[in-house]
Amino acid sequence: MRIPGNWLGGLVLVALALGLILFRDMHQDDQPPAAEAPMGPEITSHARGITMTSTNESGGVAWRMSAAEAWYYDEPDLWVLDQPRWQLYDEPDPPWVGRARRGRAWDDTNRADLIDDVVMWRRTAEGLTRLETPFMHLRLPEHYAETDEPVTLIGPDYQVDSIGANAWLREDRIELLEDARGRYALDDS
Repeated sequence: MRIPGNWLGGLVLVALALGLILFRDMHQDDQPPAAEAPMGPEITSHARGITMTSTNESGGVAWRMSAAEAWYYDEPDLWVLDQPRWQLYDEPDPPWVGRARRGRAWDDTNRADLIDDVVMWRRTAEGLTRLETPFMHLRLPEHYAETDEPVTLIGPDYQVDSIGANAWLREDRIELLEDARGRYALDDS
């Protein structure tokens, strides 16, 4: 009996496919177990429209920080903030107000990092003082801020660019650290 060429080719292909399937099944156990991917900190809370407030000894507001969205990580005890806004109050003076694109605030509420397009300002009788930088570290109870990034400080009659700044906000004192260059408007009266 003679088998036509079409059938013979088909039988060979079926035999090869069965052989490959059997070979794969027999050697699947020889593979090492897949390593588990390392896990980072786990989000334990998520909130929208969050506001954190701290009061002073007399019950007045010491500072307030809000965010459009926030994620809390239990292990590092940290809030990650989207579009944080803050106010640092020092009665009777006007508050320092600020914003950033992102931020982090530790749950002990003593410190916060503000990241990307950080702007803080205060309006007094003398005019508006504004500080701009890409990163700012805040120590909230002390009303102290610092950065080692480029800074632009703008006042009613001046603008100074620098690398780094230390700011004692209760004292209304800002120290520019390196390469300070500025423009001042002189009062000729």
